[in-house]
Amino acid sequence: ANNYMATLGSVFAFGKRDDVGICDENPIEKVIKNESNNERVRKLDEEELAALMLECQKSSELSKLGATFGSECLYDMVMFSLLTAARWSECKKLTWEHVNFEDLKMTFVERKNDEDHHFSIEDPDLLELLRNRFQNAESGMVFPKPEVRKAFKRACKRAGVEDFRWHDLRHTSVSYALM
Repeated sequence: ANNYMATLGSVFAFGKRDDVGICDENPIEKVIKNESNNERVRKLDEEELAALMLECQKSSELSKLGATFGSECLYDMVMFSLLTAARWSECKKLTWEHVNFEDLKMTFVERKNDEDHHFSIEDPDLLELLRNRFQNAESGMVFPKPEVRKAFKRACKRAGVEDFRWHDLRHTSVSYALM
C-alpha cells in the first residue's frame, strides 16, 4: 500500500508544481503511512552451506575447463563474502590497489553508504584466497569476471538451497562469526 501511496503522492506533487498548476494540494501528505517491515534474515545451516560450497566449487572448476554455464570466480567470491560479510558490489569493485599484503588490510571503497571500510585480512583462509588470486591475477580487479549471479542461482538450485540470495551470505557470515 505504501508503494501505491508514494506513486499517488508523486502524481499530486507534480500537479501541485507552479509550472503545472493542476491542483492546489497533495492529499497524500495527510495520509499516515503503514509501518513496513521488509527485513529479511535468511542464513544457511551447516548442511546447506557445505552443499552450496561444493556446487560453487564445481561451477568454478567446470568454468576453468571451458564450460560456459559456470563461473571461474564463483567459489572464491562466495568464500570471500562468507569470510568478510562483503556485499556483492563490494566484491565486484575490489581492486588490488586496495589490498595491502604487508599491512594485512584491505579497503572497500564506493560502498552502499559511501564510506570506505577498512578490513583486516589476518584470517589465514582469507589471506590464502587473496594470495592465490593475486598470483593468478590477469587484471587490477580481485574478481575480474564477476558474472556470477546466474551461476550462483544454479549452484543454489543444485545444492537444494531454496530462497537464498547473494546478500544472505552476509547473514550467514555474521551468524557463523558469532558462534
